[in-house]
Amino acid sequence: MKKVSAFEVFLQMQNSDDKALKLAPLSNIIEARKVKEGTKVTIGVGEDICLKIMADELVGGLILVDRKRFNEVKAEMEAES
Repeated sequence: MKKVSAFEVFLQMQNSDDKALKLAPLSNIIEARKVKEGTKVTIGVGEDICLKIMADELVGGLILVDRKRFNEVKAEMEAES
């Protein structure tokens, strides 16, 4: 049996426009600071998301993409449309 990565699951959900997939944009970052354990990042999300996190109903992670490459891919995609 093939092992499926979390990224593949996210991509499939995104491709099928699955409404269960949510994104908290980096513009929602309230604070990022270095702490003894590494870096503490505070992200603002809606109350509905917060309640689901507290109830352990969501799985996810912070997805980061190189801005230059993101803009290149975005421009290529826009040019093709």
